[in-house]
Amino acid sequence: MRFDPTYLLGRLWPLTAPTPSTARPAMHLAKAALIAMLVVSAAPLAADEPFRAEQRLACHIALEDVRWQARIWPVDNPKPKPARRAILSDEVIQARVERSLQMELALRELYGVRIEAEAVQAEINRILRASRAPAALADLLVALDHDPRRVAECLARPLLVERRLRNAYARDQRWHGALLDSIQAEIVSDRRLRETDTHFVLDHEQVIDEAGQPVPERA
Repeated sequence: MRFDPTYLLGRLWPLTAPTPSTARPAMHLAKAALIAMLVVSAAPLAADEPFRAEQRLACHIALEDVRWQARIWPVDNPKPKPARRAILSDEVIQARVERSLQMELALRELYGVRIEAEAVQAEINRILRASRAPAALADLLVALDHDPRRVAECLARPLLVERRLRNAYARDQRWHGALLDSIQAEIVSDRRLRETDTHFVLDHEQVIDEAGQPVPERA
């Protein structure tokens, strides 16, 4: 069956965005992460060979293993922390990988937007520059063996694809045109109503004397 990108859009949103961590890592960990970042950002992206499905799944599994290992288990939970596969199976990770690929296809077919290597490199640079948890990011880079291709395909590209598809979808008049027009009309109508109410109040403002009595209007 042929892939339908419009069906995908209907299933994707709303999505819950992850909440960024505000914790500040120790200085020596931040420095170690910065070194790892520089190794990745300085290496060129080689895209001569296709990135195979099993490679993509393997590096996403590696990333999820690191994230699960870093997740703190509640101290008031008497049960031991389960293995990652007991909570997040490899099959679920594979489904997420496939969804990301479908999102990129939807971006290309619906909006004519292709993800070029330059854009992926810029996304890597943005991640390295803007990360609020450089030590955690360094662990992810270690899980990907500091391989620029794996970092590009499994860390940067999915984020870039989802953000661009979200932005394109949010501005798509085919999906939201009538709603946006209705909202704009309501805003204009509300503004005019408030202006009319203000004029009414100003035109009928009652003048009060020092004794607190209303002053009759002059003819």
